[in-house]
Amino acid sequence: MRKSKNEKTRLRVGALEAGVVISKLVSSSIANPTRCNQSNLKAEIKNDFEADSLEDASNAALLRYEADEYYGIGDAPDHSNTGAQSRKRGKYSVVSSGIDSLYLTIQLSERSHGDLLAGIRENTDSRLGIVSYWEHKWHEMKVSVKESGGYRLGLDDGYIRVLLAETWNENMPCIKIGISSELLHRFNLSECWDMVKRMFQDLIVISIKVNRADLYVDVAGLSLEKIKRENRVCYSGKYAMYEEKGKITGHSFGTRGNDMYCRIYDKLKEITDVSHKGWMCDIWSNSGWSGEEVTRVEFELRRGFFRDIECSTIDDLFLLNLSDVWVTCSKWLSFRIDGDIRLKDREVAEYWKFVADSWGEGVKLKRKRRSGDIRERIKNADRRLLAAVADSSGYRQETISETFDRVIGYMRMPSIRRAFYSRQWKRWSEREVIDSSEKHYQLVPF
Repeated sequence: MRKSKNEKTRLRVGALEAGVVISKLVSSSIANPTRCNQSNLKAEIKNDFEADSLEDASNAALLRYEADEYYGIGDAPDHSNTGAQSRKRGKYSVVSSGIDSLYLTIQLSERSHGDLLAGIRENTDSRLGIVSYWEHKWHEMKVSVKESGGYRLGLDDGYIRVLLAETWNENMPCIKIGISSELLHRFNLSECWDMVKRMFQDLIVISIKVNRADLYVDVAGLSLEKIKRENRVCYSGKYAMYEEKGKITGHSFGTRGNDMYCRIYDKLKEITDVSHKGWMCDIWSNSGWSGEEVTRVEFELRRGFFRDIECSTIDDLFLLNLSDVWVTCSKWLSFRIDGDIRLKDREVAEYWKFVADSWGEGVKLKRKRRSGDIRERIKNADRRLLAAVADSSGYRQETISETFDRVIGYMRMPSIRRAFYSRQWKRWSEREVIDSSEKHYQLVPF
């Protein structure tokens, strides 16, 4: 897949010439307002390349051209390579399904991380916060400063996004990678992983783990009006509804960032207003879509979920039956028919039965409890809080375990438990703030 220097130069020149032609077309269109509206054309170019100016758009077009050549991408994808086969039942039909986003975390050795960071800084102005381009030995990427969860530098070629930590820490992966939905639709999971491996083939990799995966199904003929919050059965009590001009545009269930989170929304509107992924309409058309509304059901699964089902590494993900994952998700959230009996005793709604079966036959996965004794986990998580409790109550010489056992002993006393449960909210305003190890802790008095 590597190209000679002359061939690469020829591709760059060709892309630049194409950019010049586009710029001339833009100039002529602006000069002749009868042919095209100036503001609309500028806005369209900025949206297509996610740029703030025509110059940035030209650079983005060149980067996208080289990335297309590197990944071997020609036309837009016409079907999903990471999903199940399309199916139809009554008025509902699955027009697409698959993995929409995949995020991995990679831990390099300290030396490899230093070499990678030094190579970027030697060839770019990233230390100054200036967006520039870094030509790695395999292809070119845009470099920018990204302050996100401990990660400092961002590398992006339009298809794969890399976040790189500025300092190496053995307790935190130094690299976070996001694979775009376009790659995950054009190629299968194994091919996408091969592309990522080429990026780090000469570096010492310690671990690779699944950080997040978004599974989805696009259902044609399903209206958001059918989805009623009062008929939902969900393991999370968090719910939000989104609307625009009195029309429902989406629902969300759970808290984003937790192990499981679900979005159900108008995908056609999202493509038009936000993502501009027009190629999704081609995938739908190839599956029999004829212009009706399309509702996306999407589950965002985080590392905690994959750890619970013992699927932490990328190799485990290859062996995992995604139909089982989807069935597990459709059990975590379900919708029932209207009725007078208890909600959980009602029959599952017909449209949700179709959604649950859209990935094919599967079984619900058993999520194992996190390892470790609950007492040890609490003690490890709240050591400083327990130290503050011991200090505030005059037991400065006792150990953390002794403080923990003493607090648990108090809570087991019937009188203390009754007083705590009946008065904890009433006396919340009287909570005491204790400074310990330069941190503040709030203690609810019993």
